[in-house]
Amino acid sequence: MDDRGHPWSGAAFTIRAVAEPDLIPISKASSEFRLSRSVIFKYLQQGKLQRWQKMGDQRTFIDRQELKRLLQPRIKGRPD
Repeated sequence: MDDRGHPWSGAAFTIRAVAEPDLIPISKASSEFRLSRSVIFKYLQQGKLQRWQKMGDQRTFIDRQELKRLLQPRIKGRPD
């Protein structure tokens, strides 16, 4: 805290540009990627996908790019 009471004064910050997620509802992700809704919910429960919600909307959304990466083929024996 500095002499004016600002707790972050003098602290070093790194600012990165982060792409806004391409959010789609689970129903659309299910049809687009030909996955059952239960598989998508399993990925959410396992922490493999992040759950998003929009203000005023009760639906659950996921990031399209995150799901694409999760479904990419992997070389056997390599860690995730």
